[in-house]
Amino acid sequence: MHPDSVRDERPPARAVSHHGTRHGVEDPDRVAPGALSDDAGRHGTGDGTGDGYGRPVSTESLYTVTVGASAVVGMLTATVLLRRVAARPAAEHDPAGADAAGPVPTVRPEAPTEHGPVGGRQPAPAAPGAASAANGLPRAVSHRAVAVVAVIAGVLSALVAVRLGATWSLPAYAALAVAGVLLAAVDLREHRLPNRGVAATAVAGLALLAVASLGGAGWAPFGRALAGAAALFAAYLVLALLAPSGLGMGDVKLAGALGLYLGYLGWRPLVLGGLGGFVLVAVAGLFLLGARRADRRTQLAFGPAMVAAALITVLVHGQ
Repeated sequence: MHPDSVRDERPPARAVSHHGTRHGVEDPDRVAPGALSDDAGRHGTGDGTGDGYGRPVSTESLYTVTVGASAVVGMLTATVLLRRVAARPAAEHDPAGADAAGPVPTVRPEAPTEHGPVGGRQPAPAAPGAASAANGLPRAVSHRAVAVVAVIAGVLSALVAVRLGATWSLPAYAALAVAGVLLAAVDLREHRLPNRGVAATAVAGLALLAVASLGGAGWAPFGRALAGAAALFAAYLVLALLAPSGLGMGDVKLAGALGLYLGYLGWRPLVLGGLGGFVLVAVAGLFLLGARRADRRTQLAFGPAMVAAALITVLVHGQ
């Protein structure tokens, strides 16, 4: 047979089409429209809508904006609220909720006699800028103290944003960071936890965590948050009744508010956050004893340790 009569069985070559094929085979160097690369599947779609596991993620720019906005809002909110707390007379707070570290002794003025003050001593003048909870005068708060508290609140809000990212639960835990810093600052200064501050923390948690549940987390975490709040409140109430000199009702109420946020994360964070306050206050007490800044009779404010334990738990177990 003549060679020219041999039929060429090879298929004709096909040009590369605009659909990304060559010789009928997908071009490995081209990704079809709408398809995700391996990197995109791991880190998100690139449009901030989600990742390969269905969790909401953000692009780098949105992530930066989220962290920065959380820091700025936290600082501004802390500044405004601290000014309002400082300007409010102490008599407006319920004494039952104004004690965070057990009973604080009240100095009663000695009754004068017809010969003058008892013992012939004149009453000691009040320190400049100081205020007494008995007469309801607000205590002066320096600009430096406000700035320090605002910076701490802003930094913690940013850390929460770094941990959680642009999720529905971020507003709730950023609010916890700001409110927790304010309550801790008041407790350190006054040895009291204002009822209004604790109540506002709890109400904000209820509202913002409910929004997070509506946003896609489901209602199971919200139900667990309510159960966690009740459990931590009951546990602290029992401890306060057994040892009233160690815990005040302000601590009990704060425990209920913190249990809401911790319970939303899970049972393990609830237990760790609830017990962490006792560990931190014990460490602080040992440090002060070693530095001779306190003795065994010194009563430490427990609110800051509770807040610190809760925020550490959020940063470790946040989701």
